[in-house]
Amino acid sequence: MKYVILKIETYGLSLEAASTIHISALRVEDDTEIEFHRYIEGVGILGFCDKNWRAYLDTVRDSLLSFIGDLPVVGHNIDQDVALINKCFNIVIPNKKISLMELARSHNYSGSLKFRALCKHYKVPYYMHYNNVKITDMLFRAILES
Repeated sequence: MKYVILKIETYGLSLEAASTIHISALRVEDDTEIEFHRYIEGVGILGFCDKNWRAYLDTVRDSLLSFIGDLPVVGHNIDQDVALINKCFNIVIPNKKISLMELARSHNYSGSLKFRALCKHYKVPYYMHYNNVKITDMLFRAILES
């Protein structure tokens, strides 16, 4: 199975006011896993238009799109994560999206859709210090196996 786990963390009240955006992804191709992490830091990320800053954002965008390729993207609330990426980089990621919340519901899960609640239900260890894309991947696999 081939797919990309995608997780976006913003630190601030909104994307426009975020002081930092952390983009993390895990590309899974059968038995191979490759991680991608980029931090975008700055005050008012989207409003900052310095030429060097724009070049850096373009590099991050191109790296991320190359990393994802045409593989399906998977995430807890993947529509929100893809929307943030689309807005941040003014692009459209057309890849198939798989939401763990929707997937759990399609497997007859009726509890809370919060990430920790899903992890608890599917017996996936959740630790704050652990890599979130790896936990998301473990949860994805657990739901598929249920």
